[in-house]
Amino acid sequence: MAEEFEKNENLEAEFEEEDIVELVDDEGNAIKFCHVATIDYEGNWYVFFSPIEEMEGVDSDEVIIFRLDSDEEGNDVFSPIEDEELLQKVYDEYVRIMSEEYADEEGKDNEGGCESGCGGCCGCQ
Repeated sequence: MAEEFEKNENLEAEFEEEDIVELVDDEGNAIKFCHVATIDYEGNWYVFFSPIEEMEGVDSDEVIIFRLDSDEEGNDVFSPIEDEELLQKVYDEYVRIMSEEYADEEGKDNEGGCESGCGGCCGCQ
């Protein structure tokens, strides 16, 4: 998606317990997402969302990744990542982190698990 989304602070607080976030696109359309993860990669923060509602061009098992930026007033702004190579590197770092967390929780490595190394978060188990 080439649109920037701004957090709707009021709605985010309402859904925070369930990790549900409602984002508003440039055209004013509200879309609900599940916050999957936030990671630091090479000095920037990246946020991973999974759409709760059906979205054109996005499968239910996919995540959407945004770089977390700030606008002129200091508000959080989610910017799309247009560089495919960077997008892949950020995703690979996410998979690495999730794989390590899964191994730590289970006391084992991810041998024989999901090929993405998610530890079951994608519903693979």
